[in-house]
Amino acid sequence: MQLTRTFSPSHLNDFLECEHLAALGLAVARGELARPDVDDPQAELIRRKGDEHERAYLAQLRAEGKSILVVESDDRDWERAAEATADAIRSGLHDVIYQGAFVDPEGWRGLADFIEQQPDGSYEVSDTKLARHSKPYFLLQLSFYSEQLGRIQGRLPERMHVVLGTNDRESFRVADFIAYYRRVRTRFLEFAEGPRATYPHPVPHCDVCAWKTVCEQRWIDDDYPSLVANMRRSWIGKLADAGITTLEGLALAQVDAIEGMRPEILDRIRDQARMQYEARTRGHAWKLLPAQADHGLALLPRPSEGDVFYDIEGDPFYEAARGLEYLHGVIVDGGFRAFWARSRDEEQRAFEQLVDFLTERLLRYPDLHVYHYSPYETSALKRLAGEYGTREEH
Repeated sequence: MQLTRTFSPSHLNDFLECEHLAALGLAVARGELARPDVDDPQAELIRRKGDEHERAYLAQLRAEGKSILVVESDDRDWERAAEATADAIRSGLHDVIYQGAFVDPEGWRGLADFIEQQPDGSYEVSDTKLARHSKPYFLLQLSFYSEQLGRIQGRLPERMHVVLGTNDRESFRVADFIAYYRRVRTRFLEFAEGPRATYPHPVPHCDVCAWKTVCEQRWIDDDYPSLVANMRRSWIGKLADAGITTLEGLALAQVDAIEGMRPEILDRIRDQARMQYEARTRGHAWKLLPAQADHGLALLPRPSEGDVFYDIEGDPFYEAARGLEYLHGVIVDGGFRAFWARSRDEEQRAFEQLVDFLTERLLRYPDLHVYHYSPYETSALKRLAGEYGTREEH
């Protein structure tokens, strides 16, 4: 079978995250664009840790005595790999098929991490994921694999599974998700057949997108209103309806009201746009806000001689199951003190030393305050106290 186009479940994920991202991916597939070459050490670390987690699960299956068929595949011969996978499923001779390849007549293809035989002889799909909780796009991938598996073995598998970075196994009924998957696939195919003009509206996925710098330059070139700090996409649409499509246009706008937008919101974002526009044209811009009781800096308590400024740093990928809090840092008495950890034992010891230090200091300065950046510090300390069963009453 000669395919004129190829899609994978990742195209569906891109489509749901951002239609512009999906359009860029299709342009790359057609040879019209080159995917940006982005040096992203964190993404590489995540990929490497994900591979380690997958290999660890494979080793676990082997240790359990499972008979495992490894399907060798590459981009040059998807058809051969798909045929080998289908033959193995139909034969039922293996407990596990690793890296099984699926290719369907519509041009979709993908590699399933593990195809595992069930007590009744049928197969179900399991994917290893470094995450600690299942995410919606996992289920799109699994639904594709399950649909292809059903095509080969004559019936849909009952369940599909995610082996999380915590080594917990979460299972989902295929029937609960297959209709949604097919609807998303249909919408995507309609999009792919008749690509329409898209714009890189900012979305949460931008933070991890390889095209981020390309889209940012587009916003700058267009003076797009998303450049205004704290702008929301819904407001951009309302501004466009009123004929305001640039940061400069918002900064200079003389309108008193915009339909669907509260006056105080319009005043706030226009004020922000004016400051950014003045900074661009004059080199600087600032505004002194009036002091308000119970707002801003007025909320701060009176300083204490014993005040502590605390921050925590962690490696979220120290292990697939959980990260390592490797540094508790405090600024006290004009100096910096660090409690380091490079292992689990040291993590417990550093936590205990920090709590003991703060407890002792509190005895000396009963009115002290511990300033920290976000809620993460307090939640991390509570988690460490619970995990190690120590300093829980401090």
